[in-house]
Amino acid sequence: MADYQKYWNKRAETFSETEFRFVQQKAFLNELKYVWQNSIFYQEKFANAGLSLQDIKDLDDLNRIPFTEKTELRDSQTNHPPLGNHAIVPMEKVSRVYSTSGTTGRPTYIGLTRHDIEVWRETASRALWTGGFRPNSIVPLIVAPYLIADSYTDAIEHIGATSLPTGVGATDRLIGAFRNIGANGLLAADIPCRTLIPPEPFPDFRDWVNKGNLTPKAIADTITDQKIHFPKGWIPYFFQIPNALIRRGVITQIGSVPYAILATIA
Repeated sequence: MADYQKYWNKRAETFSETEFRFVQQKAFLNELKYVWQNSIFYQEKFANAGLSLQDIKDLDDLNRIPFTEKTELRDSQTNHPPLGNHAIVPMEKVSRVYSTSGTTGRPTYIGLTRHDIEVWRETASRALWTGGFRPNSIVPLIVAPYLIADSYTDAIEHIGATSLPTGVGATDRLIGAFRNIGANGLLAADIPCRTLIPPEPFPDFRDWVNKGNLTPKAIADTITDQKIHFPKGWIPYFFQIPNALIRRGVITQIGSVPYAILATIA
């Protein structure tokens, strides 16, 4: 087994409390100034709250800044298409656009600049590395494309691992990724998370898959047997922490992030 480094970005992930606060505060004030100068939406919002830029001097002043609710952003985009007057760059500088699912109304669109994409890739890489993914990981990706799936792919490939897009709801294709390609990781949606433990005599997930016992019906039966209930309108989807990280009833967590999570797709 390769001897991989413990941290993806050791410097950024091992700040002392004092260093972390300094970096966080500097970034916060820089971002606040940029937003204040470039977003009509926030200029009006802060003015209505009686705030000036000089009123916010450090992180302790965060509680003086009014909350922004999702409905405000949706209205902003409806009234000022395409990305709303809270956007701080013109469309010419937007390299990628994601959206929410729109389950509670009109989808909200999120524009990313090239710099945004680079930042998302780096932060996601740290999370994946903390969660145990390594260059020898083969990772099926079942997250819907409109829900930042490309950012996950960017990060998986950035750490040297292999991404394997399978698509939403394609349970047979996902099982095939483990059975045929040797997938040994899983990145899935997290709404909500549940664990399906392979039944005896298959304490190891890969053994369960390779012996042909893992099927969409077996998954559904396991959910029923374990009395795992899902909200009305939700479709139970496949989940498992792969390889020997799991031993009947015991889930090993590497770092602070689970190695994989259950997907239930609305």
